[in-house]
Amino acid sequence: MIVKSKTKFTSFEFGAIHQDEEKETVQFELPKTQFRIDSLTELATIKEDKPRFLPVVAIEESEKHIQITYQVVENTEMLLHIKNELEAVKLAIAKTILEQDVLAETERYVSLHPATIYYKPMSSVYYTYRATERMPQEQLHSNLERYRALTLSILSGLTYEQCLNQKETIFKGSTELMKAVITANSREEILALITEANNHVTYEVLQTGVTHQKRNNKRILVLCVVSLCLLLGAVVVTNHVSAKGNQLKITEMEKRLAKKQAEKDYVEAMTNKDYTAAAKLMKKAGKSNTEIADMYFQSGQYQQAMNQNPALLETIIEKLYADDHQSKIVDLVFTSKTKEADKANKKLTIEKAIAAYDVPTLQQDLAFLEDEKTGLRMGLAYVEHNDSLAANDVYEKFPSKKLKNAMDIKDTENQIEQAKNELKKINVPTNKDKNKAQKMKIQQDAINRLTNTLATLKAAETKEE
Repeated sequence: MIVKSKTKFTSFEFGAIHQDEEKETVQFELPKTQFRIDSLTELATIKEDKPRFLPVVAIEESEKHIQITYQVVENTEMLLHIKNELEAVKLAIAKTILEQDVLAETERYVSLHPATIYYKPMSSVYYTYRATERMPQEQLHSNLERYRALTLSILSGLTYEQCLNQKETIFKGSTELMKAVITANSREEILALITEANNHVTYEVLQTGVTHQKRNNKRILVLCVVSLCLLLGAVVVTNHVSAKGNQLKITEMEKRLAKKQAEKDYVEAMTNKDYTAAAKLMKKAGKSNTEIADMYFQSGQYQQAMNQNPALLETIIEKLYADDHQSKIVDLVFTSKTKEADKANKKLTIEKAIAAYDVPTLQQDLAFLEDEKTGLRMGLAYVEHNDSLAANDVYEKFPSKKLKNAMDIKDTENQIEQAKNELKKINVPTNKDKNKAQKMKIQQDAINRLTNTLATLKAAETKEE
């Protein structure tokens, strides 16, 4: 086995992925039942070197699985981790993927799941899973749908599966750029959108590198040029326009200068993470509370986003769970007294109890709960804390494939643990039972069977997301 120690586990469309501790190799473990082969030699062609793909260093098989091991390029990261990067990095990597159009380069199926892609800022991208006709493939979604989902996942931090199957939900809390990506009709159109956004962000980054002195010098120069133009213009057009016309031109020029200055001030406020100042500038520019809330949300300022738009609560909660920061939910509060805020506050109270695993509150609120998404998170919290009876109560009120799968996973994990403990008891040196070997084999077979079941359930869990 080439993978030295399987310390990191995740899933993609067809199975499990194990990343070794040193990040030197990554191993894909897929159920044998998904392959249509008689021997591993039929998979030899995937070991052929191909640009932009990590090299396959081993293809192995066990009783129930086939393992494909790839060599990871030094200093690269799994694309799942791009949610922690700056906006400039996200846009640059998304642009590279769309430009490469790897799906058009080969007739073989290529996975675009973020767990199967590696990147290195600012524009290096490497792919892994490239299937032959005898390997598992997914044909339910078009290339455009897959590129769109991957782009949205990079921009939002939401899972690839959510972006592939829940576009309507994503649209509600998305930015203008994400909305444009959702409605785009081609990969080229998405690429144009990302390129424009990338150019804008790159320009802003370059602008922040200019010193305050240079900015002041430019402002002085612009004012001097404008003054000179106004003076010359006044001389030239004196005989052709009225004094009122000159005043209108001067006023228009002043408005354009003020708008340009406001834009620069906004960029500077965002660069300095002075979001309060940025919000004031947006308000002054006539932006709506929804647009201001979106700015706060994209900047990770969830409390301020809620204050501006209470309807963002569900989107904020989903983002916190996606980032594994659900503990921060308990710090959120509604300060406004509007009807919308009061309604959202009732939901927030239950969400806080879920995040804190306040069992008495959860038991009390289940009977009155109507929100299915909150109900799902309540059920998953019970599953996480191994309370199968309470989880089942939630499931009966809010039937959900995701919750049922999570319950099955937890039950299977418990069975595996129980079988392992039983195996340890049988395998003690003092046990002289003549059927010891047979009993050990029974337990080991049960462990193997349950482990395979667990892998299948976890793969299904990833698809359900």
